[in-house]
Amino acid sequence: MRYHPGGRLDETFGDEGIILDSYGAQDNQVNEIVIQPNGQILIAGTSLQGNRDLFAIARLDTDGSFDDTFGEGGVVTPAIDQNDGINSMALQQDGKLIVAGESFNGQRFSIVAARIETGLTTSADDPFKADIKASVFPNPVSDELNITYRLSKPTSVRFVLFDQAGRIVLEEPGALKQDAGEYVKTIEIPMHVVNGFYTLTLVSDGYIDGVKVLVVR
Repeated sequence: MRYHPGGRLDETFGDEGIILDSYGAQDNQVNEIVIQPNGQILIAGTSLQGNRDLFAIARLDTDGSFDDTFGEGGVVTPAIDQNDGINSMALQQDGKLIVAGESFNGQRFSIVAARIETGLTTSADDPFKADIKASVFPNPVSDELNITYRLSKPTSVRFVLFDQAGRIVLEEPGALKQDAGEYVKTIEIPMHVVNGFYTLTLVSDGYIDGVKVLVVR
């Protein structure tokens, strides 16, 4: 489920704010959630397939639909041993995903860690940095934020504002297809965005650039 800051269900997410999916038509359990810098949602836990539990990792788009570019239909279920489960998950700076949990071979439990490719590149030294680079003004901001950014090739760009807990507080609908060049984009900061630090993320073809923003009313 996804909620607005005031506690109301976000009806743009899933089915009126709720996702209820029985992957594999058997028991599934989510133990960890991570929000990627581009707003996509990674969930991890255990999925019962036949008579064995498997590692299960799924990726959702920002509207709650499964991302078909990740694994099979948006889900990855690597088999380690007879029964496996993910207990924790973390996103590395280079965009790769680290998952950790336990595996049972019929006699004893073992600790398991695995690294998963997500297709997202976030490393500071990634060549994507030549494709898009952003700055903002004014900063601090109270109502309207101007974003200056440069593209070295034609691409689609969208803008997402995250709070310090990784929650989306503002997202520009759709993606803008733009030619190479320099641009200025103005977005209005809604009144529900309270004072504090935020991260404005520009997402372009799976790559990102983020800028810290201070909101002061």
